[in-house]
Amino acid sequence: MVYAFTKILEMTFDEAVFSIQRALSYEGFRILTEIDVESVFKEFDLEYFESKRCKFLSVCNPTLARKASRIEEAIALMLPCNVVVHEKGDGKVLIAALDALPLTSIKSDQIKRLAVMAQASMRTVFQSL
Repeated sequence: MVYAFTKILEMTFDEAVFSIQRALSYEGFRILTEIDVESVFKEFDLEYFESKRCKFLSVCNPTLARKASRIEEAIALMLPCNVVVHEKGDGKVLIAALDALPLTSIKSDQIKRLAVMAQASMRTVFQSL
């Protein structure tokens, strides 16, 4: 089962972060938080992925999230969507995001329709990178 959208980009880490932020914005997603994983791990004297840069983006499509939360209040447990930007080395950066549809086991056709919409939006984001 495919559970994520992934793409390897040949660009700098900062360019990849900018590219995914722009693509998400065009599809109606908003960035709620950004976590610099390397900095967080350094606070605990831990090394993360051999000092390669990594950032977690918590993103949300407010329109879809509002519709889903009106149908099923506990859907908030599955929000926000997470996007990972991970430096691979050699000028390559991995971008990955969970696909909402395989994670939807709620027995609601309305929620599944919204998950399909979220999936289509995220697919468009990754196709534009």
